[in-house]
Amino acid sequence: LAVAIVLRTLDAFTTFDQIYVLTQGGPGTSTQLVAYYGYDTFFRFQRYGFAAAMLIMVALVVLAFSAMAVRLLRRMETR
Repeated sequence: LAVAIVLRTLDAFTTFDQIYVLTQGGPGTSTQLVAYYGYDTFFRFQRYGFAAAMLIMVALVVLAFSAMAVRLLRRMETR
């Protein structure tokens, strides 16, 4: 169960293609996730620095969450 929760949470941070193909973030911004917002900011609004900084921070959050999840799963494995 813990593995499934970790994988689904990481997937939620990195989902882009499904949102882009199905809804393109709409109607309005109701299905706009962080990855799509970064894409939209970069290509549509041409705010390159802001989009790059935002997506780097998202990558760091995902990396930190992954490291915590691996540490938790290893700790559970040794019990």
